Amino acid sequence: MGKDRFVVNPFGDLKLTEADKQGLKDFALNFIDQNLEKYEAFIGGDGTKVDQKKWKLIKTKDDARVYLERDPMIRTSAGGVKADHPEFLMTGITWGTVDDCMFGAVNPTLESMRIKTSYVEDMSGGAVLASLEEPTVEEPFNSMNVKWMEIDLPFASTSLVKNRDYVFLECTKIVRLSNGERVGVLMFHSVDFPQTKKLPGRIRANITVCTIFRQIGPDTISLYGSGIVDAQGLEQCNVIFIGSPNRDQ
Repeated sequence: MGKDRFVVNPFGDLKLTEADKQGLKDFALNFIDQNLEKYEAFIGGDGTKVDQKKWKLIKTKDDARVYLERDPMIRTSAGGVKADHPEFLMTGITWGTVDDCMFGAVNPTLESMRIKTSYVEDMSGGAVLASLEEPTVEEPFNSMNVKWMEIDLPFASTSLVKNRDYVFLECTKIVRLSNGERVGVLMFHSVDFPQTKKLPGRIRANITVCTIFRQIGPDTISLYGSGIVDAQGLEQCNVIFIGSPNRDQ
């Protein structure tokens, strides 16, 4: 599918109150802290070995592996809906530096999103709905935005298949582990506002993902990601790998 729709914001400007913005910022920081704690437990245990009794390997791509938990927990969403969508775990390595990964992850403007989608084939549409934090000279990898993203599916031009779309909070940040080690973080978390109603011809899906980039060699990065993707029938991996650097480049 072409990229013509990528320049169109289907919702118009998203009006957020200061309380809305602060609530989103607080959530993002708490979510990142929780995932950093989980990550430190992962790398501080038996190396970075994945517990095969808990996790089932479902896909590999280059040097990354994606696992799903074998016995999903019943989780309750913010809207009170209970579901047993399995948590996923992604581990792997890639070349480069933490800064390289973060440079690819930070895309706070429509133009930067368009550049990214030029090499992420599955992503056919997107828009920045609201900007909460923008990169600065001092903190070039720190950003926080509310975005819309559409995932292209084969045969979506027919009545048989509908594309999936997401409205989510995205945050990129450089943080330090408890030992002082510098890591990069990229998080997605689905959000909902009165203005972001479901769009015709698409199925609204949900995503909660946190990816961490850690330098483990002069030109080698360790990848770690975890979260839950309710893709409404779409293979979760299509979405999970969008959070990885250097995808299909």
